[in-house]
Amino acid sequence: QALLECSKPRLSSFAPQHLAKMVQGLAALRYRPPPEWVDAYCCVLRPGLRRMSARELCAVLLALAELQVALDDPTRATLLSHTLSRLPSLPPSELALSLWALGRLTASRLPALLDLDASGRVLEVTRAGLAGGVFSGAELAQLLEGLTRLALQPGVGWMREYVGALEPRLGELEARQLAGVLGSLAAQQYRPSPRLQRRVLRATQSNMQQLLSDTSCAASLITALRRLSLDPPRAWVRALLSASRPALKNRCADLHLANLAGTLAAWGVRPDGRWAGRLFWRSQVLMQQNRMSPRALVAMLQAMVSLRLRPNEAWTALALRCAASLSCSPAFEPHHLSTLMAALQALGVRPPQPWLTRMLLSCHRSWERFGVSHWSSLLPALVLLGARPPRTWLARLEARSAPRLPDCSPLQLLVLLVALTQLQDMRPAAAAAAAGGPKGGEPAAAAATALPSEPLQVQQKQVQTPPASHRSGQPGSPRRRQKHHTKRYMQRLRLRLQQRATPATPAASSSTPTPTCSPA
Repeated sequence: QALLECSKPRLSSFAPQHLAKMVQGLAALRYRPPPEWVDAYCCVLRPGLRRMSARELCAVLLALAELQVALDDPTRATLLSHTLSRLPSLPPSELALSLWALGRLTASRLPALLDLDASGRVLEVTRAGLAGGVFSGAELAQLLEGLTRLALQPGVGWMREYVGALEPRLGELEARQLAGVLGSLAAQQYRPSPRLQRRVLRATQSNMQQLLSDTSCAASLITALRRLSLDPPRAWVRALLSASRPALKNRCADLHLANLAGTLAAWGVRPDGRWAGRLFWRSQVLMQQNRMSPRALVAMLQAMVSLRLRPNEAWTALALRCAASLSCSPAFEPHHLSTLMAALQALGVRPPQPWLTRMLLSCHRSWERFGVSHWSSLLPALVLLGARPPRTWLARLEARSAPRLPDCSPLQLLVLLVALTQLQDMRPAAAAAAAGGPKGGEPAAAAATALPSEPLQVQQKQVQTPPASHRSGQPGSPRRRQKHHTKRYMQRLRLRLQQRATPATPAASSSTPTPTCSPA
């Protein structure tokens, strides 16, 4: 840190080769510099790139990719332009490494920077190398991963030449490299040959411990198998379950954990109790350490539903607290809420009413992003969970969804009609149950003796009669107006359903009773 602080004001006097060696040394030490130093380095690097050799440029790209530092857009664009201009003069090893490093640096924002002309030049240069057979097995793996991260989609002819150059060199690749190749092929929507599939599965099965030492590689392989609709043999799945137990206990990240559980559910594999215990343990640790993202939590609950796993009360309470805290984060999307409620209902979890109210009120932050598909999946789950949404929430839902009714399908209209009807009916029933009080002689007497008469008289004197405009029976009261708006909204919903439904649809007949769903 002291060395970086001393070098920061002197970076402008560094030669290009010194700039390259500076980040190479940091990458070798695995020390990520602070953002302030990175900004100062980028300001000096941009004008110095034109004086760098191709080898020095490749070294800078590789070091920055290994450090995983955040670069600004001008630096990304400058690195991109200089790299593309020097691709034809690079040797095969530096060409593959440069594209791989450039993809790692700019994977999330580069599609806006690459135009068709630049994409065509990259594919032309790499295709010439494929035809000449100049790439090794490791370089072929780096090449396809880099192009995939750069959001480049080669044509079918390019992919055939790539696979033709790769198959003779499959023996040179390790299990991690084979997993990366299969993941890149899946991202390119190219189904590999059966020979390549068998080769990858055999290599990964025999080196499953090595593969799972880095859970990101295992997650990439599993995702590729799901994208390509490939069902591995039972022996491969057993090796995965056996080797994944240590990773579940110690080092598995939240998304990798959810991906693994969801993949097993998609394959129809039900793990044993020991593996399920490790799954609950690792997910509980991640939630306690605030390292569980909304996407991972929702995917985890969905996987538990498919795997027919039932968490205990302590895990469920922790998951509810985690979901409540995540609902206020910007990463919490509308589909997360609808999927979360449906998964809780499928698991047999009945959250308390204050928790449900808090989750519903969190919708106000992202109300504009909710669509009809979100409401049609969220509202039935709320009915089955016995939720009682606040009146303001229901009124806002009616106001926001009314302009979108013409875009709804008949099924979505029917779901909205049934669910909203039952949610509206739940509030008077809940209010009546809460205000009913004790019944019978003895409970009533006990309730009467529990309250002294004199304080009750004082309380009655302090009660003020609400203004006439706020009484529920008056025409101008807010509750009266809300009931009127709700009635008009339900009429519009029924009218729209009658207009969209076909004669063969049961909902088109007025004599057919409206289907109902009762809380579980």
